Amino acid sequence: MTTPRNRRTGRNLVPYGNLGNDWKQGWTNVHGNSGVTHRIVDGVRTYLDISLTTLISQRMPMPVDPAYLTQERTGYRLHLTYQPTESPLPPPPNARLYCHPSGEFTELPLPVPGKSVPGIAAPWLTADEAFQPGADDTELELHLASGRQPDGTAPEDPPPDDDPEPEWPTRPGEVHISGASMQVPDDHGVSVRLYLNALALHDAPLPISMDGRTPRWTVDGRLPVCIGAGHRLTLPVDEACGWLASPDGRFPGSPAYAYWQDANGADAQGLTLTPTEPVAPDDDAQPVQAPWMLDCAADADEGVPNSVAIESIYDAPVHAIDCVTGHFKVRLAPIDLPGYWPCIPLGETADVRVRVFNVVTQGPAAGASVDWHADDKPMGTVQADEDGWAQIEVAPAALTTSIRASADAPYNDAAFVETAALRAIDSMPWENFELYWDGRRVNPAEDELIVQGYDVPHTLIIKPTPTSVSLDRNIALNYVAADTSRVPAFEVTPPVDVERPLGIDGLSWTIAATEEAGVAPYRFLFECEPWKSQFTVNARVDTLTHTLRLDANDYSPAPDTIVIGSFHPAGGDVSFSIQALSTVDGEPLADIPCTLADLVPDDSLAPGPDAPGFHLTPAIGTTLRTDAHGRIYIKGSYTFANGVHTGYPEDATLTITSAGARPIPIRIQFRSPAQSGDHFRYANLYPRVVNPPVAELLAHSMLQVSFAAKPFHAAVEPGPSDALEITVQLRDGTALGPFTAPVTFHRIDAQQVTISATLLEDLGPADYAPVETVRVRFVGAVGEAYFLADAFAPQDPTLLDRWGDIPIEPCHYCPKTLGTLLETLVVGFGNYLPDDTEPGYEFEFEEPAGEPSRVEEPDYNTVYLPLLGLLPNDSYTVSVYRLVDGVKRYLVHKQAVSWVTSRGDDVSPPHAAERLG
Repeated sequence: MTTPRNRRTGRNLVPYGNLGNDWKQGWTNVHGNSGVTHRIVDGVRTYLDISLTTLISQRMPMPVDPAYLTQERTGYRLHLTYQPTESPLPPPPNARLYCHPSGEFTELPLPVPGKSVPGIAAPWLTADEAFQPGADDTELELHLASGRQPDGTAPEDPPPDDDPEPEWPTRPGEVHISGASMQVPDDHGVSVRLYLNALALHDAPLPISMDGRTPRWTVDGRLPVCIGAGHRLTLPVDEACGWLASPDGRFPGSPAYAYWQDANGADAQGLTLTPTEPVAPDDDAQPVQAPWMLDCAADADEGVPNSVAIESIYDAPVHAIDCVTGHFKVRLAPIDLPGYWPCIPLGETADVRVRVFNVVTQGPAAGASVDWHADDKPMGTVQADEDGWAQIEVAPAALTTSIRASADAPYNDAAFVETAALRAIDSMPWENFELYWDGRRVNPAEDELIVQGYDVPHTLIIKPTPTSVSLDRNIALNYVAADTSRVPAFEVTPPVDVERPLGIDGLSWTIAATEEAGVAPYRFLFECEPWKSQFTVNARVDTLTHTLRLDANDYSPAPDTIVIGSFHPAGGDVSFSIQALSTVDGEPLADIPCTLADLVPDDSLAPGPDAPGFHLTPAIGTTLRTDAHGRIYIKGSYTFANGVHTGYPEDATLTITSAGARPIPIRIQFRSPAQSGDHFRYANLYPRVVNPPVAELLAHSMLQVSFAAKPFHAAVEPGPSDALEITVQLRDGTALGPFTAPVTFHRIDAQQVTISATLLEDLGPADYAPVETVRVRFVGAVGEAYFLADAFAPQDPTLLDRWGDIPIEPCHYCPKTLGTLLETLVVGFGNYLPDDTEPGYEFEFEEPAGEPSRVEEPDYNTVYLPLLGLLPNDSYTVSVYRLVDGVKRYLVHKQAVSWVTSRGDDVSPPHAAERLG
């Protein structure tokens, strides 16, 4: 129940103190039946008219030992309402409160006007007096006496019973004692009331329990009331407050009521309090130390506060015990992992959840807290939703993440814990599959599937790699237009969204476009276990019959670019071709008309056939048909007036069109290429050496690249920002650079130059793999004027036999050319041997005493020649010879080294190379 039955507090200890019609059951007239008249003022009060006698109340047991009632405004207190006589004749009426067994009493005079009463201030006067019983007293007794006792004089006739409020009595010693006022609530008439200390409770144990267990903690200071559960409320009363019965049984203590302060709120939540030891069948007060049953409905809401009021039947402050409803005994279901594995490289996360239940109701515990950990690291606390689910987002960093969920509640023996292992994927989706379109493997990240025409069947095959996480798992195919709309664009067999297990041999679909497909772009979607996201490949419907492609050549720095420029004063032609290829099988198509449709900017062409500038053959607007190899040929050239280089215009774009194919734009860069394409190329990585006697000189790895090209039409002079940019790819897949080497112009004649550059880069005391490939290009103003794009391997042949007297860049490495006596110097060479048909080169050593020993680094095709000076002014000369068909033909370089008696100052700096002849 939310409201206790017959709740009566501030109770009067005086039996029949209200002086009702049954007043005689609680009072004894010491002189029989005379001297007392019971009168009634209708609707107002009853009162006793006492004259020449004394009334004695029944003895009243004292509920509480007065030794505990020491605080201010506590103790036993007499209160009555009276009308004293107007007669000044003594003695005055009085009230005496006797304490037993001591017999001590407290007298309360009820004085007449003119003595202590200043006048008749009101129809009725009140008397209120606190008193202190003796240490051994256990009972009280009240005497109400008139001032004069019987003397044989007959009393006057009483006034009629239907009088209004009486006047004050006039006979000597007479007094009117009022009963309970009918117009004043809680008026007890003649009363002795007990004013108690405030209820005090010990801090422990907590006053609430469920199934015999007290809660392990409170909720923000409130007692936890578990939804759907029954509890016992047992108050740990501090004896010092005086509410308890005395151990010797002399004092019964104070019964109390327990009820919900917010009765309406308690009704809404099904909260009830029931006494277990009520003092009477129709009264819910019970000894304060007796337990109450506290119940909460199973459909109560979580987190609703209310307070239990503990109220004495006597006078004391109401004691409030704050409570709150909730799911305070919980368990977890097993952790619910998602049906997918998040992909770590994609930064995917997983939604992991667990369901919390109320152990009592077995229903969801909405609002319960769940603590999450991943690999023992806290992730946070989540409140369960109305269905009991608590969900958290996990970003895994490893293939397996240990997930722990824990939920605790005050009535749990301990936190309830569930664990699970979250799987993840550490590779990108398409690293797990191979995709084939009509038998051709495609790269989904770069390629798109071309669906040719309508009703033309194509075959799509997906195969798992041997280590794929999707091996033997289900996969289904679907598609969506680029605008995410789903139109019936394709006939797919088996149908879309049909799941099939993906075996090691893969799965295939037959796909054909319908007329509804149009030519909009699409994406084919793979829904595959255990991936979280769909992975896709782009597709489009293409009704074209062929494609156009620029044939790359030596003048194509990019697949869509051709370089045209002046080779020399007379100019020069660059030819290139366009090829038509079938969109069905990729084969060349003959007799396909192709048109030189447009050139932008349109003023890029020379104004006439003999005018200097850019010339194109055939002319813009001409249509050519492809030959048997599917090609048309176009020629471009650039000339300067009088052979004087005056600079190139901006790049242009030539557009070729063909019915049934997409137009192809060709970028034309105006640059001067080398006329012959002859390049001198040398590259070597000299590895460091850690063993004597050359370890000190060769402590660092060195990279050497030498390059020269000719002839170029003299156009610009090199500036400080003009250079050869060099990028080196090593055999282990790593790259060095880009490095830049200043370019040098060697004038051949007034109109032509050779351009060269050399790089000697100190790589420091570290080890590197040998050189795989070297790429070079011009940068700066040189790069704007000249075209160069070359890539070569160190062992590739280099054309030295047509260079004449043009200086050649170094092809050897000599860190030091001048040493002291008995000091070892060293010369290094790249020893790339020629084959039987191509020109090549190698290095020979000529010195007075014959060829010395060699230090070989075969992985680097490098030979180090240690040279030891035995005599003062001793010297060696190392010669480099060019071989053609294995025969020594050309002396390329010589390197001289020498020794002196003492070091002196004439010593070349480290890593310096000297070039002779």
